[in-house]
Amino acid sequence: MIFDVAIIGSGFAGALTACLLRRLGKSVLLIERHCHPRFAIGESSTPAADLILRTLCDRYELPAIRPLSRYGTWCRTYPAVRRGCKRGFSYFFHENGREFSSADRRHELLVAANVDEEHADTHWMRSDVDAFLCQQAIRLGAAYHDHTEVLDVHREPHAWSLALRRNRNTVTRRCSILVDASGPAGVLGHRLSLKRRDRPFRTATRAAYGHATGIKPWTAELRHKGIDTTDYPFQPHRSVIHHITSRFWVWEIPFDDGTTSLGLVAPQGLRPSGMAEPGAAESFGRSEADTPMSWDRLLAPFPALARRLGTPRWCAPRDAPRPTGRLQRQWTRFADADWVMLPHTAGFVDPLHSTGIAQSLAAIEWLLPNYFHVHPRVRAAAAAAYQRRLDAEFDLIDRLIWPCYAALADFGRFQALTMPYFAAATTYEQRRSESAVPPAFLCAD
Repeated sequence: MIFDVAIIGSGFAGALTACLLRRLGKSVLLIERHCHPRFAIGESSTPAADLILRTLCDRYELPAIRPLSRYGTWCRTYPAVRRGCKRGFSYFFHENGREFSSADRRHELLVAANVDEEHADTHWMRSDVDAFLCQQAIRLGAAYHDHTEVLDVHREPHAWSLALRRNRNTVTRRCSILVDASGPAGVLGHRLSLKRRDRPFRTATRAAYGHATGIKPWTAELRHKGIDTTDYPFQPHRSVIHHITSRFWVWEIPFDDGTTSLGLVAPQGLRPSGMAEPGAAESFGRSEADTPMSWDRLLAPFPALARRLGTPRWCAPRDAPRPTGRLQRQWTRFADADWVMLPHTAGFVDPLHSTGIAQSLAAIEWLLPNYFHVHPRVRAAAAAAYQRRLDAEFDLIDRLIWPCYAALADFGRFQALTMPYFAAATTYEQRRSESAVPPAFLCAD
């Protein structure tokens, strides 16, 4: 049997693509190196992400998935699939050596994304969401191979041949189109000996992240300090929280089951005047970042962060945060007439602004009619158009993000530099509603 499409990686993007291709009548093989449920990050949705998800579910008749596009319907329909409520984006600036204070509101920024919790966006507990979407793909008829490693791929005259190791046995599968949804693993890029771009973006950061339990809600901490939150557009613990310091920032994503996603992101190599303090990147980038103590030491100068987040009870992926190398990466090629990478495989800029889920969904929305559902003779031109589209999106995301790192030490400037992203996001949402052909993500085209 020759599958129409084989997808490497069954995270949310790969699994959802499998569901949609099945609705188009394609035969699909979904390949997963591990098994579900498994830990993953990339958890914060946005209004654009939810809008695209609803559009896809309506257009391709996926009513079982549509409830995930709003917090209210998700809670009622799938209470066992864990999630959090995201009313918007919140930012709080912490000064070195001082307790957090914001009596005059100079150290806070809250950007509402929806009107109430019923219509709120969501934080995705990826272990649950990815498993749910994978199960939906199986129910729709996709073949699923877990515990399967891609050993080799090569072209035959009219198909791809995939050598797979599955449960210690080597098997061969064939397909017409290969989709790489393996994320940072970049399976297809390595197997095809593609090149990575040496300096893909101006943004240059690294991170440490994990899930923890027992974190006291940030809203409660604010009230304990006597900070009035009654005039906030939403309570901060119902949002994605960004704790900003002059050296780095920390994300805090609360889930309804009491789990909190925590991540610390630090710039590296930023030296011009006004940018992050020299030394921040080096202290985070050395080998001690592999030890739990580095997290404690980085948060120690910021009392509110050290007290709440300095020694959390880590629960995933292990009992300490997982460190990364440089986050930025990009392949030189993303697609051809018979293979394509989804965005998180093609490249990545940074977690600031939570662009990942929405960009992946926007790409899937474009690929379905313009790449997967066209005659093979025109697919090469579609691949070139997709390459240009993703290149433009990555470039725009980079230009929206790196100035924010340049301004970490000046919160007023940082606030101003977040506004172009929110302008791009709202413009993108508006233009989607005005045109039958959606623009590139964030109107990058």
